Amino acid sequence: MKELIDRSKMKIKKLEDEEVTLHNFSSDLKKLYQNGLGMSHNIKNIDDDIASTFRKIKKLDKKRKTLYEDLMKIEAEKNSLIVDAALNVSQASNILNEYSAQNDLAKRSMNEVNSNANILIKRKEELAKIEAELSKLVIGEIPAYLKEKLKVLEEFHKVAHSTRKRVFNKLVQVLEQEANKHYQVMTEGNMSARGIIKLKELSNGKNYMPELVDDQGNVLLQLNTGNIILIKLATIMAIISARQGSRDTDLYTLITDAPMSVFGEDYTMGFCKTVSQVYRQSIIMSKEFYKNVALREQLLTNPEIKLGKVYLITPSIAENARSNRNSLSTNIAKLN
Repeated sequence: MKELIDRSKMKIKKLEDEEVTLHNFSSDLKKLYQNGLGMSHNIKNIDDDIASTFRKIKKLDKKRKTLYEDLMKIEAEKNSLIVDAALNVSQASNILNEYSAQNDLAKRSMNEVNSNANILIKRKEELAKIEAELSKLVIGEIPAYLKEKLKVLEEFHKVAHSTRKRVFNKLVQVLEQEANKHYQVMTEGNMSARGIIKLKELSNGKNYMPELVDDQGNVLLQLNTGNIILIKLATIMAIISARQGSRDTDLYTLITDAPMSVFGEDYTMGFCKTVSQVYRQSIIMSKEFYKNVALREQLLTNPEIKLGKVYLITPSIAENARSNRNSLSTNIAKLN
């Protein structure tokens, strides 16, 4: 019992000995009071401000819902277009090629614009020099008859220049027609898109370059080697066939070594047919008819090909003696 009483006294003494901590909130209360004074003039309008803010929130929320609905409509239309215009690999490749063609056309056009701009600047400088020199040649009034003569000569120059340009353009059109005629014959057995040969005038106004375009005038890209060779050959043949009425065409002879190595069978027969119609004489060496017996028979029996002499050239050397040319010889056999 005594122990419990003593323990209670010790606790009471301990509590009395502990220092009481004071918390001073005066500075905080002073700040709150000062802030309250600053906001006192707004307090009377606080209800109206709250109501106005809620109205703005409702208005913005309504606008958000409207924009969200519009977004959903656009997404639905986009998905519908994607489904309706679903592209396979070939269609996507065609679109990419079309884009590349248009991009290349834009670049070339820009290069031509820049080139023509430079030429125009040079011509203006030359014209200014000529006019300065001419102004030094005449002193006083120019006679009326000389002015009239100048006018007549200028008109004559315009007529002559336009006539020459018109005749030259007509000649270019004839060459294009002839080139496309030969190109169609040489490619008629192939099922791929052949395109159209177009003679493009270069920026210097003097030279032309053949290129392959579609019916919209877009340049066809990614041509294989066979197509490139056929375009060049068709253009060369057009120069000859456009003058078939002249005896000069008899002087043109085609001599070529393995031009058909990059052709398929269809291109090969079309090439032979066209060559026989354009050239009076041609010498063509080819391994295709040596390896492909069926193609050789087609060459020999095709009535559309004006065939001259056909020879088969084979080496007469043993297989075990091919390490050098010491005993090399050649056999030539006539096939028709």
